[in-house]
Amino acid sequence: LTGASFVAHIRGGEPVAIKDPTAVTLRRQSGANVLIIGQQEEAAMAMMEMSMISLAAQHPKKSARFFIMDGTPADSQLAGHLPRIKDALPHEVNIVEWRAVPHRPHMPRQPRRRTSGAA
Repeated sequence: LTGASFVAHIRGGEPVAIKDPTAVTLRRQSGANVLIIGQQEEAAMAMMEMSMISLAAQHPKKSARFFIMDGTPADSQLAGHLPRIKDALPHEVNIVEWRAVPHRPHMPRQPRRRTSGAA
C-alpha cells in the first residue's frame, strides 16, 4: 500500500451492542497484517471478500496491492472464490495457495526438511 501517511479501515459490520462498529485499522508499517479464520467457511470467506472489496473501494487502483494467502481446502465448495474476487477488482491482487507457501513457521524443522526432500 502506498503513501507515507497511509491508513485503511476494514469495517466488520454493525455492532450488536452500543459501541463503535467492529473495524481493523491498517497502517503502512511492518507487521500490519490481518488474519481471518473461522469455523464456518462461508462466514470466513464472506469476511475476506468483504474486506478486499472494502479496501479496494477506499483506494485508487495504483495505491493499493493485495497479498492473500488462501487456505481454503481444495475439496471445499468455496475453493476458487478468491480468484473471482481478484478478477473483479482493478487493483493488483496476488493470491497464494497455502500449500505453495515455502516457509510455514508453525511446522517443526525436521518434518519441513522431510517434506522438502532434504536429508
